[in-house]
Amino acid sequence: PLCGAEGHSLASCGSRARATAIRCDAFRPGSEHGEAEVAEMARAVCTSPPEQMRWHEGVLYVTFASEADAAKLVEVAAGEGLEVGGEPASVERAEQPRPAVAGQA
Repeated sequence: PLCGAEGHSLASCGSRARATAIRCDAFRPGSEHGEAEVAEMARAVCTSPPEQMRWHEGVLYVTFASEADAAKLVEVAAGEGLEVGGEPASVERAEQPRPAVAGQA
């Protein structure tokens, strides 16, 4: 989902360290709503704009030119918050797997 190339998983994608995963209740299946808000915040706090944004299973993956920019977006979103369509968004590094939730496989 990060680089657009097929034949490998997210876990083995070379772009993973430079990417963030953004989840939000405002994201609707089949909708690309929210890209503008995310891009605006990224331009305001990062040294370079996102290289690309890709949707995969309701998650917006944003890839930056550097790991530092990905970390900065996560840091600012954690401190100041990020809202998309009036809903709070969760922003985390794509390189960190989401913790398993009891009862889910």
